[in-house]
Amino acid sequence: ILLLSTAIILLTLHPIYAGDFTNSSSNVIVKKLPSNERDLKDGLTMISLANCDYCYKALQELKIIKNRVPTVDISVAVLTTNKAVIDYYNKETDSLFNLFMIDQKYLESWSELSPNQQFPCFLYLRDKKIHKKWSNQEFGYAAKDFVENH
Repeated sequence: ILLLSTAIILLTLHPIYAGDFTNSSSNVIVKKLPSNERDLKDGLTMISLANCDYCYKALQELKIIKNRVPTVDISVAVLTTNKAVIDYYNKETDSLFNLFMIDQKYLESWSELSPNQQFPCFLYLRDKKIHKKWSNQEFGYAAKDFVENH
């Protein structure tokens, strides 16, 4: 009984998310991204908000991926028009990623790519088209393995 109650308490405090053991991604509705072609690179793109604690935490996880697999291409699209936010992201990521601001005219269409308007969200691009899309809850170990191996 003690073991069972300990397990229940631990799972309550640290729940297992589906993203931790599956590589399911959200349905991809938009195949082509609304941005300048020069900003887009194949590989992983994180869509981030300025001043988003979850987004900052995800940056640290992306740094781990980049350090483990230096050849993986990672971009961060920040939904902001404030250059200071980009400077902060560059500082926080040691300039490891391709960072870019979303133009004002594209803010709405980029934000619609995020499932349920939850940030960050993650896109895997191939030939500058969305191949996979994960919400912040779907981007777990299996999705990270996918990114590291492709």
